[in-house]
Amino acid sequence: MSYPAMPRRSLVAVLAASLSLTACGGMPEGEPSAGEPIPEDVGTASKALVVPVATLICTRPVGGSLGCVASASGGVAPYTFYWGQQTYRYDTNKVYTSLFNPGTTLRGYGCYAPTETFPGDTSIKPKVYVVDSTGAQSSTVVHPDWVPCS
Repeated sequence: MSYPAMPRRSLVAVLAASLSLTACGGMPEGEPSAGEPIPEDVGTASKALVVPVATLICTRPVGGSLGCVASASGGVAPYTFYWGQQTYRYDTNKVYTSLFNPGTTLRGYGCYAPTETFPGDTSIKPKVYVVDSTGAQSSTVVHPDWVPCS
């Protein structure tokens, strides 16, 4: 009988493991077999696995550039913050999406309010997500409004 989907070495390893279990009398006592349910208390830990939640607040003071502050809750600290943005360009009438870059809780954007002297040429939507120390990732939070920039 041939087994085309399984490499020959893998097949030999599986057969060898099966034969050694059979030769030794099967599975050790107390070990659940593949068909037995695992007791519910197995795998409990002192901390429950909770996905972190990110929040985002952005402000632009009069005459200043846009700044954003992110925070995280849930999960296991410390957190790494990953920042990105969507940019709408007026000249192309298209939205461009940046890659995410690691950073701190603060992110400054060179986005000043348009004026008569310096009219707007883009609008942006900052976005952020966090990863906790266990590697659990939050959902991405996107600023709800387009922020015009000159």
